[in-house]
Amino acid sequence: MPADIAGTTLPLAALTLPQRIGFAALALAGGGALGVALGQGMSVALLIAGLIGPFVLLLTLVRPYWASAIYVVMIYGDILSILTRFHNLPALARFAGIALLSTVLGYRLVIRHQPMVRDELTGWMIAYGLMVAAGIWYAQDPNLVQTNVIEFVRDLLTYLIIINTVTNPARLRRILWGMLALGTALALLTVYQSVTGNTGDDFGGFASYRISEITGGNDAPRPGGNFGDANFYGQFLLVVLPLGLYLTLNGGNRFARLAGLGSTAALTLAIVYTYSRGDALALIAVFGAAVVYKRPNPLYLAAAAGGLLLALPVLPAGYLDRLTTILDTASGNQQVIYNEASIRGRAGATQAAIAMFLDHPLVGVGRENYPLHELDYLAGSSLAYKSTGIPPHDLYLEIAAEHGLMGLFVVGGVLLTVGRALRETRRRFVALGDRPQAELTAWLAIGLFGYLVSSLFLHGAYLYLLWLQVALIIALRQIARAAAPPALPHPNRR
Repeated sequence: MPADIAGTTLPLAALTLPQRIGFAALALAGGGALGVALGQGMSVALLIAGLIGPFVLLLTLVRPYWASAIYVVMIYGDILSILTRFHNLPALARFAGIALLSTVLGYRLVIRHQPMVRDELTGWMIAYGLMVAAGIWYAQDPNLVQTNVIEFVRDLLTYLIIINTVTNPARLRRILWGMLALGTALALLTVYQSVTGNTGDDFGGFASYRISEITGGNDAPRPGGNFGDANFYGQFLLVVLPLGLYLTLNGGNRFARLAGLGSTAALTLAIVYTYSRGDALALIAVFGAAVVYKRPNPLYLAAAAGGLLLALPVLPAGYLDRLTTILDTASGNQQVIYNEASIRGRAGATQAAIAMFLDHPLVGVGRENYPLHELDYLAGSSLAYKSTGIPPHDLYLEIAAEHGLMGLFVVGGVLLTVGRALRETRRRFVALGDRPQAELTAWLAIGLFGYLVSSLFLHGAYLYLLWLQVALIIALRQIARAAAPPALPHPNRR
């Protein structure tokens, strides 16, 4: 038997006789179900999911770490949500992580006799969940809070799956490259649609488009990818962009470096095509952080600047005009603030969020209850131009308004703990002389930095992207701690 008893290198031929019989039985049952379901006119997507499901469950039992990697990549791409929205998959399927976690933990506890992985961040994650759940008792609409609690339970399960299964560099990279491949594939769809103008086909919900205002009353199609919203889609791509840069600079061979460069280019272009101003600033922040970190030869920077100048004529129509509104807004240009619907809405949302925090400074108004109160704070002002409230378009203001000082303390604790984890992880890998892992740590930090910058302009509608990054960083720290020599002091020890 191979040394890796976890099953990551176990060939299919090495399956036991009962496992082979199980696969054969599932195949026969699937064939019979296929005939019956087609005769009953069942949805093709639901049929495929039903046929694949048993095999996925068996894969989870035989190779839990491969199943975990597939699940995490699906979570990153929000694929289960797409299958429920566009392909009639039951909504309960979005919580497949419960079955996966049970299997993985059972494998660790019963078969391997290993305890669950413990980390100080887990306490902060639980504190966040309890904080959100507390809103059920005081929020105007407790059903919204309850929905978010359920969503966070899924995020917490994903976090536990990652830190309990990603226990060596190979498993971590399998997930990261899967995420990068998925993000690049969706970015290439966006580039193809934007260049050809073929925006009518949403490719099964993975490449949506929506007409919206660009600037000055001019509308244009904006890609929403797998989210249906250009701003959050850009943030989704931004998360894996540093992985492309890491591969470009640290790939093990020429093919890997070229793949990284191509991925970086595709992701950057797709983010530009979203027309998102917040994501554009975050994109600049990511590349700026990369320059500060790597300190490249000035000649390379000059060449990059020349390339940007050459690329200006091929930018999407109105893109530079849209970016200039950032400067106009920052300078207090009232005409831009009040005449452009998007900026006007954000200005009103920001004003209301600050006032809401001041009125509810301790625990806020409850998760996702901000829009229910917004118009009360804007009544009679020129910023109240819609009949319904909108989120504050700033994650930090949203936390302050909906959770008060309690939220700022808990989320601040999460971010500070993650920051210490990144510093400790890089320090340990440097001490070990493991340059690739130390580099990967730095690029994960840059990815989180880009997400946090983009969150200055986006609320937490897809907060799972934050928890996913947090889980991967903590998993990498666990790997570093396991690999660090005993003489290396723990940062919390004096």
